[in-house]
Amino acid sequence: MQAAAQNGAACGRPVGAYPRPGARVAKNGKTHALIERIRSAGKALEPRERFVLVMIAQRIGWSKKPGRPPGTCNPSIETIAEDTGYHVHTVEASLRVLRSAGWLQVTPEFHDGKQLCNRYRITPPEDRT
Repeated sequence: MQAAAQNGAACGRPVGAYPRPGARVAKNGKTHALIERIRSAGKALEPRERFVLVMIAQRIGWSKKPGRPPGTCNPSIETIAEDTGYHVHTVEASLRVLRSAGWLQVTPEFHDGKQLCNRYRITPPEDRT
């Protein structure tokens, strides 16, 4: 039972449901509010997808920097996998589900005709009126 408690299974969270040591933690009020909206999604999202979405929300920047729209981020799939403790394929599957459910906008970014990354924007259902 002690091992289950350490990996999160005892509290109903998926294995790997805690960010890796050193992972970013929400420090911004907007990010915190967004994470609370994700957590309150209830059965609209499976726990795995909800956790991936929370880890993406942790990386969102709200400042107005050139080339970086506020409320977006662009972590690699590998970075999201490290943050969640999930396998890269699991993260890819979760991103597909989130995108098709409308919770996540994914915009590919290109430079000189080559795709550099994807930019993510979380779009909770109440924001899509």
